[in-house]
Amino acid sequence: MGAITFIQRFGSSLNLHVHYHTIIIEGLFYPDGDQLVFNQVKHFGPEDAEAIQLNVRKRVVRLFMRHNLLTEDQASNLLSWRHE
Repeated sequence: MGAITFIQRFGSSLNLHVHYHTIIIEGLFYPDGDQLVFNQVKHFGPEDAEAIQLNVRKRVVRLFMRHNLLTEDQASNLLSWRHE
């Protein structure tokens, strides 16, 4: 699997709005002789994407807390947001 994440530091009105854009391929590349073959994931639904998003959100918040970039209250607030 592969992923690329870009950090965007501003919003549409050039205000400070740090957030991430991530592209994740839904499959796996593997070598087959002299070729590289892509095998697409067959059962990747909205619930899977939601579970991954929640996992990434928790890890990023924990990382920010470890580096003293968020307080416990701020982290709790971020994790309570409803994301759609």
